[in-house]
Amino acid sequence: MIFTGTTKLIVSALLSLCLCVLPVRGWCMTPAETSGYKVIPTAHWLTLTTELQTQQNELIRLQDLLQKLRRPSDQLQQELQKAKEQLAKSQQELQNARNSLTDASSALAESKTSLQTLRQSIDKERRVHRRQLWQNRLWFFLAGAAIGVAAGR
Repeated sequence: MIFTGTTKLIVSALLSLCLCVLPVRGWCMTPAETSGYKVIPTAHWLTLTTELQTQQNELIRLQDLLQKLRRPSDQLQQELQKAKEQLAKSQQELQNARNSLTDASSALAESKTSLQTLRQSIDKERRVHRRQLWQNRLWFFLAGAAIGVAAGR
């Protein structure tokens, strides 16, 4: 099946509409879902990752100090374990945020590519339509001239 320019335009428009309407992960969120998201500047993001790395280094240093004690108390061991768990949770949350940003970036790139393709298809369709319009005008003029010549004889 060979698609004409109009059919291609309609198919492209429908595909673009589907991409906009379909609930893709991270694209369509309810207000309840968006309330948990925070928007932060890149500088703040870098500060968070640096602070997390600093805390991880400090935790390792404290763990080494605690191991060097002859008989560390249970309370210190529990606090160390709690700090490890909290740090692991923070690292996981930061990784999830990074993955979400990566997914959003790739979705935006795909959307941009789709829009460029749609724009090119529309421009091509407009050129074809303009050419057909001029051809129709030319044939109309030639047919009118032929009828005028035939009627004048």
